Amino acid sequence: MINIHIAKQKVLDQAKHDLGGSLPFEIAIFEEYIIESEHGWIIPWNSKEFIETGDFMKAVSPGLGRLGITKTGKTVHFMSGYNDDQCLEKIKEENEKK
Repeated sequence: MINIHIAKQKVLDQAKHDLGGSLPFEIAIFEEYIIESEHGWIIPWNSKEFIETGDFMKAVSPGLGRLGITKTGKTVHFMSGYNDDQCLEKIKEENEKK
């Protein structure tokens, strides 16, 4: 089992990877919007500047805004239209896979 600190680092690493590696901006976590369940976390992220200022011109593409991490450490990608319940169900399914 992993903890929230490891889960957040996994999200930051995955977000950088999904965006192609070397970035001209810093990625950060939307701390106040993290959702935890018994199976894992939904962790939203974006550019640090967008999170700090709310300036949509500094935002990363809206379809890339959340990742899930299971308590066993698996990364879960969500379709952009998934609501919280759908994301939590997908995390549960991934967490229960052997």
